[in-house]
Parts: sequence; structure tokens; C-alpha cells
Amino acid sequence: MQRVIVFPMLCLLLCLPLLQQGADADPDYYARYLTPADLEKITGFEGITTKHQYSLHFLDAKGREILIVRFGPEKQFARETRREKYWTPLEGVADQAKLAIPQMPYQIALLKGIHFAMVISMTDPDTSKTFLTVDQLKATANLIASRMDPQKPL
Repeated sequence: MQRVIVFPMLCLLLCLPLLQQGADADPDYYARYLTPADLEKITGFEGITTKHQYSLHFLDAKGREILIVRFGPEKQFARETRREKYWTPLEGVADQAKLAIPQMPYQIALLKGIHFAMVISMTDPDTSKTFLTVDQLKATANLIASRMDPQKPL
């Protein structure tokens, strides 16, 4: 009977440091790869703010989400771009990149060393156009890639 109680308690005690580490994780951890000022410079928009939830979410002055940037391990690049009919190889961005057009919203998946990022321009519901052009999305992807160190963890 005591073993039935002791084993779950022991597991819980051993897992507490891991649970605490997750609770202490910084939701702004990836913010060093792209700031609102960076995005304002690329797009010409003013009043860009962020709302991070372990991805980077950028909002315009009206509070509309205009861009999402997600990060992950190298294997995620292949998983995200596996449906080849939607993805076109993209030269001049990171070590390897693919562009998803005409799929909406426009997306660039990039790989730099062992690091993956996906840059997604959201669609304006009023105009049905993406907030960022392809050139602005490429510039954003290149800026993020330039700040990634392939030798260090994200």
C-alpha cells in the first residue's frame, strides 16, 4: 500500500524542477530576433506592438495581427514544407528557405544551421491582401536569420 503512494510522490518530486523551469520560461525569449522597431523600418508602418506567446506576434496600430514568427528545431523545416506543391525554393535567404505563394497568408520557412523559423504575413480582412509584401517578408526573414548563430541554441 505504501508503495502505491510513495511512487507517485517520488515522481512528482523529481518532476518539480522541470515544471518550475517551464513556469519560469520567458515568453519574450525570441524577441531579440525581431523587434517592433525593426519591423517598422522594413514596412514603413508606425505604432507596431508585440504580444509574444512563445512565438513573436506583431500588431499594427489598430491592434490587428500583421506578422507571426515561429521558431523551432531543424527537423521542423522539412515537416512544414513537405507539401511541395505549396512551397517554392527561395534563394538569398538564410542557408535554405522556401516561400509559400499563392497560399494565403504568405509564408517563408527558413533554415540557418540547425535553427528553423517561419515568418508569416497575415492577411488584412478589409482588403484581402497580406500586410507585408513578399520583398518585406524576405527582408524580415533575412534580418532574423542574420541574428541566428548556428553554433548556439536559439
